[in-house]
Amino acid sequence: MQNKDKLYHFIIGILAFTVPGFFFSPQVGLIFAAILATAKEMYDARHSEHTSDANDLIATISGALFAFLLFFSG
Repeated sequence: MQNKDKLYHFIIGILAFTVPGFFFSPQVGLIFAAILATAKEMYDARHSEHTSDANDLIATISGALFAFLLFFSG
């Protein structure tokens, strides 16, 4: 189940990057995804029924970086 959670975070990172990355700029997409991931983990840290995990943050941002490299490299 743990790996599935990281996969979901990775996919959310891709989606969080894609919309602003294409409508505005790749930089905006990366910044938006990083802010969204950080805000989610801060929310989780403040609510006892959620679990904050730095690896979730890394997985989400990794998804955004993957999308950036996929769509904008070369």
